[in-house]
Amino acid sequence: MVFDAQVPDETEKPVKLVITRNGVAVHEWMVRDGVVLDPSALMGRTIDRGFAGWGREAFDEDDLEAATILARTWLIAVGRLYRTDHAAGQPASINPEMFGRCFAYSRPQVDYAVFTGEPERNAPF
Repeated sequence: MVFDAQVPDETEKPVKLVITRNGVAVHEWMVRDGVVLDPSALMGRTIDRGFAGWGREAFDEDDLEAATILARTWLIAVGRLYRTDHAAGQPASINPEMFGRCFAYSRPQVDYAVFTGEPERNAPF
């Protein structure tokens, strides 16, 4: 099987997330700040917290696989919003809203993880 997930950067307006399996659309979700707005059967569900629980209830096995890939792709895409170059040398723990979202932000990693990269000159954190 070939999955193709399309997750644009979120803006002030809802964005459309799409995942296809072998070229056929499986899920199309309208999302704002990680909350599904459409389809109506999923309205109000959060992608970043509790997805595993509600996903198992909402989808059969094949569609759950696609939904999980789409949710994880969204989570990865949200990372593009962070300017880690501004945080070079700082501990990951300065970002508490990320705790538990991925391996690096789980314990014990987050207790000693440090942002890498070259800091921009005169860039505020």
